[in-house]
Amino acid sequence: MRTLKFIVEGQTIRQDPNCSFDGLVPGTEGFLYADFSFSPEWNGYVKVAAFYSRLGKEYPPQTLKNGKKCLIPAEALEKRIFKIRIIGKNAEGATMLTDKITIDQDGGKK
Repeated sequence: MRTLKFIVEGQTIRQDPNCSFDGLVPGTEGFLYADFSFSPEWNGYVKVAAFYSRLGKEYPPQTLKNGKKCLIPAEALEKRIFKIRIIGKNAEGATMLTDKITIDQDGGKK
């Protein structure tokens, strides 16, 4: 198991600078997790991670366990590049979402 860590501040998502994304290999399944830390604006929101192909095809969204972690779906990992965004909804029905971050599975080649 490997975990990619992200920081979500308001509507911006970015790679945690203390977490290396190097050496990701396309085609893994049941191995790669995403873990998010959120700024206070996200308190009270149910959070879902949405995954996309390089060209915008959406893959199965994942509800974040304990509001912060999920397995990245195998479909998103088939190609070299995929994107992630967070979507949140609160009890009043308000929606908040982040920009998308692009993840490059370089396969250890740089």
